[in-house]
Amino acid sequence: MNELVRVGLLCVSLLLLLPACESACPNPDPTMKVDGINLILYSQQTGVLANRQMVQAKDLLLGLELVPPTAFVPQRGGFAAWADCISASPIFIGEVDSLVVTSSNDYDAQHPAGTSLNDLARIGTTALNDFLVSPREAKHINNQYVTLTAPPARAGNQQFQVRIHLVGGKAYKTTSSTVNLQP
Repeated sequence: MNELVRVGLLCVSLLLLLPACESACPNPDPTMKVDGINLILYSQQTGVLANRQMVQAKDLLLGLELVPPTAFVPQRGGFAAWADCISASPIFIGEVDSLVVTSSNDYDAQHPAGTSLNDLARIGTTALNDFLVSPREAKHINNQYVTLTAPPARAGNQQFQVRIHLVGGKAYKTTSSTVNLQP
């Protein structure tokens, strides 16, 4: 009986002393402003690509990842996450009115270094130019993959840049690692 009472008291004290999400965070707000963008290269076959890794053009994915303000603390796992009441995935607010994909090297005859590849780019099954006919909420850009519908004219190193512009004037640019892209 003594053991049962101790276990019961321990459970009750834990419930009373540890904060519940509703009492510790009455109005958790997972919304964040966009504070930058990352561009990560992936292969559909192998995952994240290392610098100068070889990949077939048809397997290349350009991963877009919006960056929250530096004050954002990602959610911890287990009970700590529950007690913290912090969203693991922030919901980005604001609207993106342009997104431009370029390469630092010539892609093909129509796309010399530094020119837009948007006419070749798709987000999901939608052409990038159609995706951004009107401003899109930033949350629809985060964690998306851009694919290119045509291979480069020749094999070689490519380094991609993405520039996003938000309604209101802020712009962010990022550069990927170099990839050995094969047609």
